[in-house]
Amino acid sequence: TTVKIVLNISIVELYRNITVKIVLNTSIIEQHRNTTVKIVLNTSIIERYRNTTVKIVLNISIIENTTVKIVLNISIIEQYRNTTVKIVLNTSIIE
Repeated sequence: TTVKIVLNISIVELYRNITVKIVLNTSIIEQHRNTTVKIVLNTSIIERYRNTTVKIVLNISIIENTTVKIVLNISIIEQYRNTTVKIVLNTSIIE
C-alpha cells in the first residue's frame, strides 16, 4: 500500500482569527482493491470571513493494495493575521 500526503499551507500576513473545519473520512473496503483515491482540498478564505477557525481532520483507513493521494492546499488571504491552523492526520493501514 502506498500513501502519499502532501500538505502545502501558506498563510499570508493580514488574516486574523480564521477557523475552517474540514473533515475527510475515507474508508476503502476489501472489494475495492487496487484503487486510487485522489482528494484535493483547495480552500481560500476571503476578507469577509474574519474570526473564523479552520480545522482539518483526515481519517483514512486503507485496505490492501490501495493508493491514496491527499493534497491540501490552504491559502489564507491578506487581511487575516494570527491565524491558527490545526491539521490532524490519522492514517491506519491494514494488511
